[in-house]
Amino acid sequence: MDVRSAVKDIITRYASPKFQVQDGAFARFKARDRKAGINVFIHVLPRIMEKSPRMQKEFTQLSRAIQLLDHPHVVRAMEVAQDKGIAYLVHSAVDETRRLSAQLASEPMDMERAGQIITQIGAALEYVGNKRVPHGALTPDQILLNENGEVAVLGVGLAGLAALLGARGEASHNAYLAPEQRLADHAPTVRGDVYSLAAILFRLLTGMDPDLDASSTSSLRADQINDRIPPAVGQVVARAMDADPLQRPRSPEDFVLGLLSAIRAPAAAARQPAASQTSAGETVDAPAWPEPLPFPERAHIPAPDMSILDEISQQTRAMLEQASGLIQMPTYNESLDLSEEDDLPNFDRKEWE
Repeated sequence: MDVRSAVKDIITRYASPKFQVQDGAFARFKARDRKAGINVFIHVLPRIMEKSPRMQKEFTQLSRAIQLLDHPHVVRAMEVAQDKGIAYLVHSAVDETRRLSAQLASEPMDMERAGQIITQIGAALEYVGNKRVPHGALTPDQILLNENGEVAVLGVGLAGLAALLGARGEASHNAYLAPEQRLADHAPTVRGDVYSLAAILFRLLTGMDPDLDASSTSSLRADQINDRIPPAVGQVVARAMDADPLQRPRSPEDFVLGLLSAIRAPAAAARQPAASQTSAGETVDAPAWPEPLPFPERAHIPAPDMSILDEISQQTRAMLEQASGLIQMPTYNESLDLSEEDDLPNFDRKEWE
């Protein structure tokens, strides 16, 4: 059975399946769940999975971890499975107008409102990162925002599934992905999510997409584009978008704490007017800012002195060299059962309607 026939077998289990878009490495279909009676999105990865026990075990562990996610700011997966080697993920369909990408404007967003949105996204990323399912593909299109300002994150697990199967979509022009993912095809990481979170904040505060240049340290900072942003906030965003992952905050929580600290810092208050006049001519003092929160810094651990292990190392090396001549490694002849096509099939609406 070829890839397209396998994909068709999966999506026709649902009523009225229609192709929507090539979403990264996945083909996304919209359909109706016959049992639940609700509309769903089916994300299908059109590449046949390797049949080795190692691959099957890793897929089972990842799919179970994705389905066990339970957080108020994360859209839960209804099903994560594979059929005939084709992996797919299903979740309830969403209102496209609720996507943050559909609500972005060219004007910068108020810093307090942007902070509220980023705090909720950061909580979701912190949770999935602790569950060892970093998002890995966070963009404004993967964030839902309702009229009450409540946030939900879509697509958790998709990047991990794609990385597991060695598939990738067109990511080189995605300004919200960390350089190591966008340019070097690294697997999803927590620090990569930190970069994406900061890139989204950069967009909210400036009204501009981040620079695609991987050397982000040389790019304009948010406070250089929008002079209403305190330099401390611009510095926090720039650090989180550093091209070197090790220079970024260790986790989304660290980033959010640093952001809140910068927003509340006395330096931020100094950028505000000391007083303002109401329409009645009354003078109102600017509100006092609370004390800043501590900004978590990376721990600097000195390298241990390994000289005391030299003698043990030499003895161990001699033992291994002696044993190597007595050990014969078995020959592994199992071949990978991958699709004949190295590239993922492209889909279009006419083919599936």
